[in-house]
Amino acid sequence: MKRFFYTAFAAAIITAFLCPADLAAQRNRRSRNESEPFQWVTPPPSGNESVDLYLKSCDDTWNQTLEMTKTLTMYHIDTTYVKGDDGITYKAFSLVDQNGEKRSTSRAILQNVDLVLVGTNLLLSMTAVGLGMTAATLALPELGLAKAFEYGKYIKQGAQLLNVCGQEVGRIVKEKKAETAAIKSIKQNAVDVGDIKSTDKVILNRLDDGEDVPEGVDIALLDSFDMGDNSEEVELDEKALEELEKAELD
Repeated sequence: MKRFFYTAFAAAIITAFLCPADLAAQRNRRSRNESEPFQWVTPPPSGNESVDLYLKSCDDTWNQTLEMTKTLTMYHIDTTYVKGDDGITYKAFSLVDQNGEKRSTSRAILQNVDLVLVGTNLLLSMTAVGLGMTAATLALPELGLAKAFEYGKYIKQGAQLLNVCGQEVGRIVKEKKAETAAIKSIKQNAVDVGDIKSTDKVILNRLDDGEDVPEGVDIALLDSFDMGDNSEEVELDEKALEELEKAELD
């Protein structure tokens, strides 16, 4: 009788936390509360190795994602049209941070390479962490009824955490890969105009074939335009750039 009770109890617990219908309902609830930011609170140890390992891995993922976002510097590529002494109009590109400061393009590329590789490895680790959810759920009956439901909720929150962190890290990695590709393309097409040379902070490009200056956009004189300097320029690691291009985002 005891064995039958335990088997039925285990089946009920496992069904409650692995049932696709329940997960679908959870997704529907999340869609209704998308405006509410997800918050993770580290659960206390349960005393079960499988449960605690899964929750500890979720906790580590959360902290690593927070650390990644804290060190993130967002840029945008600013474009100014300038006219040289040769009468030709060029595009002057600069990388501008959230404070409006022009930043070193070479340093930004190296930072992005590091960020993309860290993010890609973090995404891979999330996949491994997610595999531990089944083992943790199967171990719930060993905790007894009250603790099983308590930690079942934590396990569900862990699954939500992996989804939230996966989306955020994936977004950052994709944006930084695209940003790096854009900066590299601009640097590869750099030109000098007379004695005025492209720098690490401002890069001159010719207009694309058939490209015109947008209507209503002012054209600055290149002679009086601030071209920045190369004081923060660093050497680019071509091998690291190749690794960035190979990084998978799936």
